[in-house]
Amino acid sequence: MTWRTAVAALVLLCLFAGAFQRAYWTIFGADRAALQAWLTERPYSKMPGLRQFMTGVRDHTRDGDRIAIILPARRWEGGYAYGFIRSTYLLAGRRTVPLLNQGDQPLPANLERATHLAAWGVALPPIRGFEPAWRSPDGVLLQRRR
Repeated sequence: MTWRTAVAALVLLCLFAGAFQRAYWTIFGADRAALQAWLTERPYSKMPGLRQFMTGVRDHTRDGDRIAIILPARRWEGGYAYGFIRSTYLLAGRRTVPLLNQGDQPLPANLERATHLAAWGVALPPIRGFEPAWRSPDGVLLQRRR
């Protein structure tokens, strides 16, 4: 073995040793149910309960429904965008419409276009033209009266 081959083997060994992460081995012994639960909830950690509520909204609506999302955040960058975008993922097949734009201005026209209102984390007064369709401990789903 030449000195170049020995140096190359040593460098390769150092690269492998330096790149090794403990997680490469511990993942095989992890509690998969607990890991799955954690990974499912992680994207919604800033708004606990939102995922469960929007899953219920999905179960009580149909593809093609237009759902306006009402959240406690009153600013787009102050949390509304976070909750709205995550709700959109869970309500795939439905059209989600925001009630607030990126400039923090209300969008009342979107309320008129909505067939449903999904209000999470806020107490809603009665809204003309809508009636309760489903309620959870975290929010309420309203549907347009027919």
